[in-house]
Amino acid sequence: MKNMISPFFAILVLLLVFAFGHRAEAVCVQANGLNWCYNNGACGEACDAVCAALGMKVIDDDQVWFEAQDTPGECQVISQALGLGGAISFGGWGYACLEDGGGNHSVGSGLTSPLFCSGVSTCPQAHRTLMDQLDTPCGISSRRSVCPCEAIPPRFIELSPDSSSGPAGTEQTVTATVTEEGSPLPGVLVTFEVVSGPGAGRTSASSGECSNPGCFTGPDGTVSWSYTVYGVGTDTVTASLGTVVTSAPVEVIWEVLPIPALSTWGLVAAAGLIGAAGLLYARRRKAVA
Repeated sequence: MKNMISPFFAILVLLLVFAFGHRAEAVCVQANGLNWCYNNGACGEACDAVCAALGMKVIDDDQVWFEAQDTPGECQVISQALGLGGAISFGGWGYACLEDGGGNHSVGSGLTSPLFCSGVSTCPQAHRTLMDQLDTPCGISSRRSVCPCEAIPPRFIELSPDSSSGPAGTEQTVTATVTEEGSPLPGVLVTFEVVSGPGAGRTSASSGECSNPGCFTGPDGTVSWSYTVYGVGTDTVTASLGTVVTSAPVEVIWEVLPIPALSTWGLVAAAGLIGAAGLLYARRRKAVA
């Protein structure tokens, strides 16, 4: 019985380690006016990736980032807040604003002292996407970035009109409006998609045409998409910002192309043609007789 339990227990432990090893684990502290965070569940991530993994974003202002750690005293304050004590390494580092001391990390093991801070003003911009030991997983010679992260303001996307219709083969247009904290949000990519109906599978990335280049929102936070379907039926269309925010669906109804009605002059012309054809037929019969 013991021989059966031991292998099962070992497999269970390995599965738990694997599961927790792939989880973003946030550790954040407040120091020098910023929220400094690291991902305790991974190593080798630059700041854009660190904050994104924690459901946040890096602060926009590189100068604020730089000035919050550009002296040994400020570096020590952050180090102590992170529980690393006063041991720091301050210098002309290209990426380390901030990085831990590196070494043999494991998932959940925290940071390794000393904390590295930089006096190079271009460091914040570089550290958004670069770092020492970039993409090196936790283990020997791995390293963790410590980054100024902030919450992402809530964003909303609304699609209009709720319902529209037109003949199949014509062009129909839907418009997305993106807001952040109630204000129009320009410069964000919107993806339109027909999720069901005769146009199912069409997206703004592969068909149709957007009102703005690249399908990015304009200064008023809006962008429109026009597309054509030749089948008859009702499309369900959505618009989204990446994989996080999706609009409520709207309907685009494709109708049978109507038979054009004849105008008064059209009727006169048709009657004339019929009369001329009848007269020609009568003459031919007379000639034959």
